[in-house]
Amino acid sequence: MLFRSEQIAARMSRLLKRQREISEGWNARFLGKTVRVLAEKRDPETGLLLGKTRQGLVIEAAGTEADIGKLLHIQVTGVKNWALTGEIISVNE
Repeated sequence: MLFRSEQIAARMSRLLKRQREISEGWNARFLGKTVRVLAEKRDPETGLLLGKTRQGLVIEAAGTEADIGKLLHIQVTGVKNWALTGEIISVNE
């Protein structure tokens, strides 16, 4: 059975929508919590720091170049389907 490109596109769209819902639900459990993050780099588009939690989740937060490579404690203030957003609470040297 062959599928038309419209059918494939519609199914892919439904699949991606469901995946976003699942990811946002999964990430929502961190909302309001403080997580430990290794700051890795600055996003060239937004200027925000990007780092990862111990669980491998990406998190964005405002910070300085001096924070890159350091462990940060970040309070999670927002959830996206692919990342968390937050505010730096403290920096470990």
